[in-house]
Amino acid sequence: MQTENGRVALVTGASRGIGAAIAKRLAQGGYRIVGTYRQDAVAARAVEEEIRAGGGACDLVVADQRDPEALRGPVDLARARYGRLDAFVANAASTAFLPLMDLKLHQMEKTFAVTVQSFLLGTQLCAPLLAAAPGKPGGVVLAISGIDSQQVLPMHGLLGSCKAAMEVLVRYLAVELSGLGIRANAINPGILDTASSRMSVDQERWKHVVEWTAEVAPAGRMGTPEDVADLSAFLCSERSSYLNGQTITLDGGIQCAAFVASIAQRPV
Repeated sequence: MQTENGRVALVTGASRGIGAAIAKRLAQGGYRIVGTYRQDAVAARAVEEEIRAGGGACDLVVADQRDPEALRGPVDLARARYGRLDAFVANAASTAFLPLMDLKLHQMEKTFAVTVQSFLLGTQLCAPLLAAAPGKPGGVVLAISGIDSQQVLPMHGLLGSCKAAMEVLVRYLAVELSGLGIRANAINPGILDTASSRMSVDQERWKHVVEWTAEVAPAGRMGTPEDVADLSAFLCSERSSYLNGQTITLDGGIQCAAFVASIAQRPV
């Protein structure tokens, strides 16, 4: 495994699911981790302990990203402790799974704040530390999007729209931050087996989703947080130095296969 010893990554929503997997994978590659979580202190301590047991450095701090100032503390921690930052991974998200016509204003505000506003404000805070400097290459901004930005899913209209906004911001950030040597990319993970995915549907429907994914996806299985973590490690490294402003779909080939299947099933 290629290591990035001495590098520092800030990962939001790092106490569970995709965020925890990314934090652990980057730590395995030599990154020192500063992460955030909102309320599950037990899960956060477990991630810290696992990374430290493997010889890594990890500090997860509370940050309610509904607050515009929430990421200032974690960024200040990275600056004070390490004096640098090499990757900002915007993973945290929150929403109400409801039809668009049933959403209340406070639910709209929360989803936008945690997903879009926090991503841009966090990038603004991180940019001075991510900027290239003598002896230090420019860092990376990485957004974790979702399949609901590209495909219509029941009751995902608000979150999917906000994730789509993140993907657009990535393209603009790639251009606007190029002068600082900072790259920006996004991952669209497709359907993953996570606690959040399971919560969005009932148990019987989830079973059907798992079976359908295994049948339709050329990869023959549903994706995992570890799949996203492996791609994240590549995108945060210098090995991807020419990749910029892109959203990479990581879905095991589901979208192309599902399209072909839908065409084949249409009556002639």
